[in-house]
Amino acid sequence: MDERQQILARKMQLEQLIQNKQEIIMIPLSEWTDELSSYDQHSADNATDLYEREKNIGILELLELELEKVNDALNRYDLGQRAICSICGQPIEPQRLKRLVSTTVCSQCAHYYD
Repeated sequence: MDERQQILARKMQLEQLIQNKQEIIMIPLSEWTDELSSYDQHSADNATDLYEREKNIGILELLELELEKVNDALNRYDLGQRAICSICGQPIEPQRLKRLVSTTVCSQCAHYYD
């Protein structure tokens, strides 16, 4: 599998994960908990359910951010700039590109700027 195919595979994987999380988040809390009313439910149970929903929203935001990075890497690949660090302009290590398909920076810049 070439680099572009790896990037596209990661993009498809992220899009599927995002779709799954969005479907989970769109379910009303009352349906998600299988409770007709929250009145008879212990407040700690409500808090746990709310925590799980907020956790899913946080994971969704991280997945969307990763998808942006993958799209950026795909654009850089199409422009022929995939292996060039977007910060310092030096070549990105081939092992890094293989391991992190969404990266646009070399390991030295990632270490310094992250």
